Amino acid sequence: MKLYAKPGWRMARQLTGDLVVLTAIVCWAIAARILGRAVDRLAAPARSTGEAAHSMSEQMRQAGERVGGVPGVGDTLASPFGSMADGLEQISAQTAEQVTQVHQLATITSLVVFLLPTLTLLVLWLPRRIRFVRQAAAARAFIDADADLDLFALRAMANVPMASLARITPDPVGEWRRGNQEVVRRLAELELERTGLALPEPVRPRSE
Repeated sequence: MKLYAKPGWRMARQLTGDLVVLTAIVCWAIAARILGRAVDRLAAPARSTGEAAHSMSEQMRQAGERVGGVPGVGDTLASPFGSMADGLEQISAQTAEQVTQVHQLATITSLVVFLLPTLTLLVLWLPRRIRFVRQAAAARAFIDADADLDLFALRAMANVPMASLARITPDPVGEWRRGNQEVVRRLAELELERTGLALPEPVRPRSE
């Protein structure tokens, strides 16, 4: 599988684009993590309040148990402590729920900050890279013999500017019809050059 064009401006552009995309993804991941932690820190006051309420609730229950042992009036004396302990436990449960909600918000915020720009970037970048890989694979599949060069020579005559064709020969169509293999190869190379590919070695002209 060919991921990049042959060395040249197209390959440089591909490498630069890939590097920019990867750098952007890493930066968005770091930004999402930082923002998630910042949101998560908003739960610190609620967490502290919940822990303090739970601690005070335990102390109230212990105090209620101690005064509950007083003969005759123990139950009466212990009742307020039990009520206060229950109220503090409710506060602790409410703050725990708030902490959970903040955690969920931090997670959602991180995902949105990371996924939204990353997916947008990938939608713009990935199809081009896939298109090139498929195009390169198709070109290699076609060019396995000299006769296959005719296809790319024809594409060159249809797609390449006239000035570029004239630099090869003043009569590209005539030379192609006459089966001039040197011209056919040069036209095929011109078409492959246009898409950033190179003529595979097995079908290159052999040096005499």
